[in-house]
Amino acid sequence: MAPWIIRHRLRIALGWLVMIIIGFGAAATLQDRMVASSRLEGSESAAVEDALVEHFGSPTAHSLVLVARGLPGVPVDAVQRISEAVAGVPGVLSVLSPATSGDTLLAGAERGSAVFITGLDIQSVPVDSLIPALRTVTAGVAAAMRGDAPHVSLRWTGTAALAFDLRSTSKSESRRAELRALPVVLVLLFIAFRSIAAAFIPVVLGLLTIGVALGMALLLDVAGRPSILLGSVVSILGLALGVDYSLLTVTRFREVLAGGADARTAAIVTIRTAGHTIVISGSTVALGFAGLLLVPVDEIRSVGLGGLIVAAVAVALATTLLPAALSWLGQRIDAGTRGHRPSAGPGPAWYALGRTVTNHPVRTLLIAGLPLLLLSLPAFRLDSSAPRSDWLPAHMESAAALTDLDHMNRGSIAYTLPVVVAFSGRAFASDAEQWDAIDRIGTEFGRDARVAEVRSLPAVAARSGLPLDLALRLVPEDVLRHFTAPDVGMARIDVIPRANVAPAELAGLVRSLRSVDLNAAAGRPGFTANVGGVPAYQVDYEDAVRRAFPLVAASVLGGILLVLAIGFRSILIPLKATILNLLTVGAAFGALVLVFQDGYGTALLGLDAPLSGVFPAVPILAFCIVFGLSMDYEVFLLGRIAEVRRTQAGGSEQDAIVEGVARTGRVITFAAALMAAIFIAFAAGAYLPSRLLGFCLAVAVIADVTLVRLAVGPALLQLAGRWNWWPGSSAWR
Repeated sequence: MAPWIIRHRLRIALGWLVMIIIGFGAAATLQDRMVASSRLEGSESAAVEDALVEHFGSPTAHSLVLVARGLPGVPVDAVQRISEAVAGVPGVLSVLSPATSGDTLLAGAERGSAVFITGLDIQSVPVDSLIPALRTVTAGVAAAMRGDAPHVSLRWTGTAALAFDLRSTSKSESRRAELRALPVVLVLLFIAFRSIAAAFIPVVLGLLTIGVALGMALLLDVAGRPSILLGSVVSILGLALGVDYSLLTVTRFREVLAGGADARTAAIVTIRTAGHTIVISGSTVALGFAGLLLVPVDEIRSVGLGGLIVAAVAVALATTLLPAALSWLGQRIDAGTRGHRPSAGPGPAWYALGRTVTNHPVRTLLIAGLPLLLLSLPAFRLDSSAPRSDWLPAHMESAAALTDLDHMNRGSIAYTLPVVVAFSGRAFASDAEQWDAIDRIGTEFGRDARVAEVRSLPAVAARSGLPLDLALRLVPEDVLRHFTAPDVGMARIDVIPRANVAPAELAGLVRSLRSVDLNAAAGRPGFTANVGGVPAYQVDYEDAVRRAFPLVAASVLGGILLVLAIGFRSILIPLKATILNLLTVGAAFGALVLVFQDGYGTALLGLDAPLSGVFPAVPILAFCIVFGLSMDYEVFLLGRIAEVRRTQAGGSEQDAIVEGVARTGRVITFAAALMAAIFIAFAAGAYLPSRLLGFCLAVAVIADVTLVRLAVGPALLQLAGRWNWWPGSSAWR
């Protein structure tokens, strides 16, 4: 393909120009479609969500929470004023407040505080339009009240508000991370190339990769409503892979030029050599992301599909558009060079390193391998559960509102567990025995020490002190619609946890509620239940990821073994590369535990305290990404060693290894430094999932290059000798 690409370089460039225009145009609208939450089809939490929307007529099936503090004068008057203002916003179905509902839970424990549950009509007005409108109205009300109450605050929260704020935060954080990374990347590229023109090319290719990949993700509609993680991962990897592959391509092109070839010939040789390596490398990255498609969580599948796209775009740009551009540039690639001309060969220091490693392979394994093993040990303590809610960026209004709820001793409102109980027999409203059964089930739920209150229709009716049949006639219609779906034989029970319950305790509460023997509690058969709400969703999410992880790991390992076996016609090399990658992943996970869970250096990263967990998505994403990226450097090194064996007959295995290390050491080192700079830029942001992922990837890349690829890997190659290439050694000669 190499001569064909150069022969048709003008058509290729024009084709890419069209792709870039379309891709960047589509990418500009991608952020508006991203969601912060995801859905697990077939899970209990999804079943509850569906039941509440389809069968229960409550106007709060879709709702937001307004948290008020520091209200002026008579709180009842202020509450009424706020309720009327919010109710006037188009798309608001209802406003429940302490004044309108009589619910003591909606009255804060501190003076001048209140909670409003606002039901939304998201069918007529999109929630992303409602949230700004509601915030504008409440900001105006708060401003009018500040004459009498200077410290009044009205803040919105809830699942939809958190998602809205996280989208905005994710977008701004990705842009800030890119701006933090670009100057460092440019400086490192200038040091690597000593040429302004050559330094700018990888950066441009990285930015093109991001824009085209994001645009393709939207145009192909690969994820319907893509996760905000998709934007972060594509930004991280698009820049990293674009820079990485172009660094290899430009380095090889300049090397061939320095050997006396003309620009067209140098471009063709670059495609045949560096391009072949990039295709194999990109295939391993793509396989890592393909494994994520096996996870039954749309958020993670969104990232997997986005990763496949970004890997394909990075490979395609580096093997078509970039060589075409280089063939036009020719010697002008060295424009801006000061006192430095590229040489056709590596420096003596890299030969010395290769010779030292291959002369003392056992000693190298001990010196470089032992630290990796020790760093990997804490990985067995990795907690993939969700951390406490205080990880949310403090500047987000929805996060500040959650903090307000905690101060008001009403934090449990955000973690209410709706339980949908289904039963057989006569209609619920006409069967007193069903009432008693639901009441007994609610009582059983309330025995758990982690539960503050249980609410059901029988419990609401019992508050009046009247006979049950009379009390039911006096229950407001909205309350009936909230707790019953008589046409389908369902009832709702709201389980409210105690305030300040830790995430692990909430997860335990969900599991306990799901394990309750409903028929025994009700005193009669025919009852089933599903537990929903935010804590239940998090439990379902964690369980889905944990169940999928072994299958994902097996598919990624098997796929990469197959690609490397085909690419290098060897059995031992893929096995060795896979084991080393597992060691790299272990070291990255171990560092994640030491820093974020154990708290060593947490303050340097801007966290007030260690985390209780690192999110379910981070380990599985890091595993797949690290496996793909770490293979980059393995393929760079092995590809050059194999090329030396193929072209230099009569040399020893040690000579080929030394030559391979010498010719790729500088490229691998700079590529790793560039990737680490990009990952560290994302680790320095305010969005915690991106910080965790960026930190993990940075550690993996640094450990991989300093200890694995240029020390442990070559040492193992030296010990195996000609067996590295069995059974296909003749193919390389």
